[in-house]
Amino acid sequence: MKVNHLVRIKASDGTQTEGKVTGISGDHVSIGETTATSSDIIWLWNSLDPSSIEEGMRAECLFEDDGDYYAGKIGPVQENGESFSFLFDDGDVREMADVSMLKKLPLPQILRELQPQVAVGASGECLYRDDGEYYAGTVAKDNGNGTYTFSF
Repeated sequence: MKVNHLVRIKASDGTQTEGKVTGISGDHVSIGETTATSSDIIWLWNSLDPSSIEEGMRAECLFEDDGDYYAGKIGPVQENGESFSFLFDDGDVREMADVSMLKKLPLPQILRELQPQVAVGASGECLYRDDGEYYAGTVAKDNGNGTYTFSF
């Protein structure tokens, strides 16, 4: 764990605080004014399981110059299995990153990336809600709100 990692900690008074780590001193972790021992960390927010890391996986990586996370994909994993390069979407590359610098993409971004690319004039099948059946046709119009008009 490093400064700027997102965590939830349980303070000695029982309160829980979420946020970026602002300080680490020995076995103590701080988020702003709240300090707790590292054993009081409840979870690393949106962290990735190290065994799940593989080349090409989409994630966000800590950009240490400004302390923010940016989207990109994991590059080649080193032989030690613990470090890899990270290719930010804007073209920057972090040569030696580790799993502690990663977090999962936010759900809305994952959904956008999984959404099929639909173009006016494309042919396919569409669900006709009146009878629950799929019919062949073409995309007639992009409604501009994530829905499309389909001509059967």
